[in-house]
Amino acid sequence: MDETSILRLFDEERRIVAHSDVTLSISRYVVRAIGSENGWTGIVYSCFPAEETEAVIDGEIEHFENLHREFEWKVYSHDKPQGLLAELRQRGFRIGQEEALMIRDLREPMPGLTSSPTPGITVTPVASSNPKKKRADRSWHPSLRARFNLSNLSF
Repeated sequence: MDETSILRLFDEERRIVAHSDVTLSISRYVVRAIGSENGWTGIVYSCFPAEETEAVIDGEIEHFENLHREFEWKVYSHDKPQGLLAELRQRGFRIGQEEALMIRDLREPMPGLTSSPTPGITVTPVASSNPKKKRADRSWHPSLRARFNLSNLSF
């Protein structure tokens, strides 16, 4: 799977999948995740023309001020407009540490998993009704779960 396809699927998930205790609020340019009273709240997806940057940022600040909520604006390196992170910094947003997204196409064999284990290490299949597995399985959109066979995840 190529990078463009992966990012398209990732953006699709950001637009339509509500994780944990949040409700998605979708507007023309952003998708907001509104958490419970004390839960996490933020913008999980944004895409808009560069000339709209100031108006969009102003609108989102006003929106969350009206809710009396602090919020985080998730920005990924492929998000549009390109200068969004710098603009948010200039507008007084605190920029946290950079996070990484790592994706692997599970249909391709992974060399470390197909070779024999290192001597002294035992590898055994995990079969469990662990609630963490169930929660992880539900946290992915069904089309992504089927595409990446996420129902077989175990922790």
